[in-house]
Amino acid sequence: MSDVTTVEGITVVGQRRVASGLGFPIRPSGGGGGGGTSGGEEENTLPDDPNWGQPELLVQDPCANPASALAWNADAAGAGAVAKFLLKAAEIGFADAPGGAPTLLNREFGSFLVRGSGQSVDTNQVTPGEARDQTNPNWVSTLTIDPAGVTTANYLGDVHSHPNGNDLPSQADWDGFMKNNRAAREFGRTGETF
Repeated sequence: MSDVTTVEGITVVGQRRVASGLGFPIRPSGGGGGGGTSGGEEENTLPDDPNWGQPELLVQDPCANPASALAWNADAAGAGAVAKFLLKAAEIGFADAPGGAPTLLNREFGSFLVRGSGQSVDTNQVTPGEARDQTNPNWVSTLTIDPAGVTTANYLGDVHSHPNGNDLPSQADWDGFMKNNRAAREFGRTGETF
């Protein structure tokens, strides 16, 4: 293979984790706009191959770009929901906070992702599911998230925990998401990603 394509600059947008056990990247400092580098794992990760040259990865502030701000803010609200779930578990106490340490292993917790003004995204209040049935070894968690404050005009998605150890959405999860997605599109939000 003799043809080599030189890549000039690559703009990375989004906040995906390098590995599932690591935290989400931190928004670049400097906040106001055109770009800047974030340092950290996401920068300059291409292999040191002479055919690649030395491309510089420019990590721009995705919150300053209207095209990427909503997705970034939705990811951040989803990631931030874990702390809210733990607060709700601590509030419930007992098996949800044995010895005072909150855990998400006793029931599902969930919230809707709600679009605010501009490109902002938050969650509505946390809904806890039913407590684990300690007598049933085949217990499967269920959850119906309280839709208070959520409309077809501000719905973006949902975030919830799975205490069963399976991180994949269930069929009921997909069905609920698709129902809410369809309602938002019928409302007129046909060009949006949920």
